[in-house]
Formats: sequence, C-alpha cells, structure tokens
Amino acid sequence: MVTTFCLQKNRIEILIQVPADFGDYADCFKIDSLGIIIIMETYLQKLVREMSDNTYRIGEEEVEGIFDSDKTVGASAYEEARNICNDELMPELFEIITNAENKDVRHNAYFILGYNAKNLKHLDGTSFLLKCLKSEKDRMNLVTILKRLADLFKPSTLDTSFILKLTEHKNPLVRGAAYEALANNENKVEDFYLQRLAITQNKYEIRSLLSSLMYVGTNKSIPNIEKYLKSRDSFVKVITINYLTVIMLRAEYPFQEIHKKLKVSMEFVLHHFDRLDILSKPG
Repeated sequence: MVTTFCLQKNRIEILIQVPADFGDYADCFKIDSLGIIIIMETYLQKLVREMSDNTYRIGEEEVEGIFDSDKTVGASAYEEARNICNDELMPELFEIITNAENKDVRHNAYFILGYNAKNLKHLDGTSFLLKCLKSEKDRMNLVTILKRLADLFKPSTLDTSFILKLTEHKNPLVRGAAYEALANNENKVEDFYLQRLAITQNKYEIRSLLSSLMYVGTNKSIPNIEKYLKSRDSFVKVITINYLTVIMLRAEYPFQEIHKKLKVSMEFVLHHFDRLDILSKPG
C-alpha cells in the first residue's frame, strides 16, 4: 500500500509515492532547501547496500577488541531481509538482479528475493530464481540461489532441470546445494538421491545426500542410510542418527522402536517428533 504526498513550496508542486509506513523508509529521502523531497535511493537499494555493511550500528562497539558481527548494520539488514513479505517489491528485485554487474549486489538481492518469495509463497519469484541459475556465473551466488530454492516449493509445472544439472557441477558446495534444492518438489526425487548415494565416495556429497534424504526419505531409504551408522567419519555417523530418526518418525515407527534401534534417548526422539513438520518437505 502506498500513500501519495503532494508538497507545495514557492508554487513548486511535487507528486511522489512512498510506502504508507513512511518511517521505515525515512533514510531513503531528503528534503532540499525548497522543501522538495528528493528520492536518494529506494528501500530495496538501501537494504541491499546495508547487507554488505560490516560497520557497527550506532550505539554498538567492540568489547575487549573482539569484533562481533551481530552488532553490525549488515546483521540487522539480513534479519530484516528474512522477514520481508511484500509483493510490491518483486518487480524491483527482478530489475536489480537483472541489471546488477556487482556480484555482491546480486547476492544480496537473491537473498531478499528468496525470503520474500518464501514468505509470500510467490510462484513467480521461484520461477525467476530458477531462471537465474542459467545466467549466474559466480559459484557462491549459485549456492545462494540454490539455498533459497531449497525453501521454496517447486510444482511440476516449473522446470527444475537446471538444478539437476548443477548436481554435476565441479564445485562441491554447488553440488551439495543443488541436491538440497531439488527437494521441496512436486516431482519425486527420493530415488535420484538413493541412486547417487549408492555410487558416490565423496564425503561431502554423502553428507549433502543424507541431509536431502532426511527431508523426503521414506521407508525405502532406511536400509540405504543405515550403513552410515558404522561410518568411520564421526560426523557422518552423528548426522545419520539424526536423519534416520526423522525418517523413521515420518514412516510412523513407534517411538520405543526408534529409541532401541538407534540407541537414543526418548527425549531425543520426542524432540525430533516436535520438529517433524519443519524437517519434512515434498519430494
């Protein structure tokens, strides 16, 4: 929603539109000596800029010379971006991403767009991010896009083939993020994960595949995952217990059976049961 302001000063009349909650946007405007409002930057331009600002917020300072990123302008901007839910911002986000030559600007805009699309359940935002996978060349920006797509439901009408292609990327971070982005999908991806898990020896790929299976795995995944309970990689062994707990709960195994089979406490099982909704995705 926007509110129209009409200012008159020395017979100069300016008609501009700003969001109704003007207070949130006050830093984007200034008034010149004639009383004319000058638009300095849009709300999104300001937010994108502040996300890269590692200086301390006003009133914050280092304690004992230790830098604390939570006190920075950027930390507040990221938190604001996570909570954005405004359909009117989508066209400008598309424009910023399309026109930005600076990879950091694109990164920040991808982040904002991903959360805005998630909070709005905005299918066009999801579709736009999928298209960006084809044009984005920076690998860390690819990871950013993929991580946001992991949170977005992808109906079968959307083309997710490029996510699939990126599971073959030479960079392990991109591959791992691509595996996780395939989930939350109307198309079934469990069999694809199991096929890859059966042939890979790469420990980072194994971790990403196990994590992805946690969200979509069914009964048929359990025998394929159980072998990692004996992994020499202590980290893999620990996450396997967590992931199997979730899958067995989703498959409606009795709590007592999970407790005995995985040798975990009942409190552990109940904790995962309470979080089952957020640890499950379509696919």
